[in-house]
Amino acid sequence: MSVRESLREKAVRLLAEGRVQVTWVDDERIEAHVRGSDAEHVVTYERGGWRCSCEAARFNQRCSHLAAAQLVTRRPERQTAGLTAARMRAAQDEATATRNGASRRRSA
Repeated sequence: MSVRESLREKAVRLLAEGRVQVTWVDDERIEAHVRGSDAEHVVTYERGGWRCSCEAARFNQRCSHLAAAQLVTRRPERQTAGLTAARMRAAQDEATATRNGASRRRSA
């Protein structure tokens, strides 16, 4: 007799096996591709709701693909108070400089 994996156990296994690839994260949206046992599924978060392209999710059942993506991402929070276009550009420039500096150090 085999013991069936719980949803969380399967989600952790998907992560451990490298089957979860987060492809987009910003203040509005998250997208991840999760290789399930039968196909690759797209998990997204947009405007307050998580969605998965798998059959279980179509019937409003929580799936391991979505659970796995949720384990490694955080629901976007809008931070509009005090955020101006100039502050946003400064934050983007700082992120770019950090990323470019990190890539130069790795190639050296």
